[in-house]
Amino acid sequence: MKRVSDRMATISDRMATISDRMATISDRIVGLVISASWCNQAIARNITQTIFTDSQLGRALHRESGVWSLFASMTSE
Repeated sequence: MKRVSDRMATISDRMATISDRMATISDRIVGLVISASWCNQAIARNITQTIFTDSQLGRALHRESGVWSLFASMTSE
């Protein structure tokens, strides 16, 4: 009976270890998704700022196109 109890405890410990590893992997995936989302927003914001502040073409597009100004307002904070 002691042997069965020891094996059950070992199995339980292994399952807990697997569960912890899965939680760690899940946390890392969530972190990567959040990082990717933040990077995409930062890149879009940087591109928008570059287009609208640094180039004559950007200023002309901003004046002429409501779509560009809408895009700028959606990507800027």
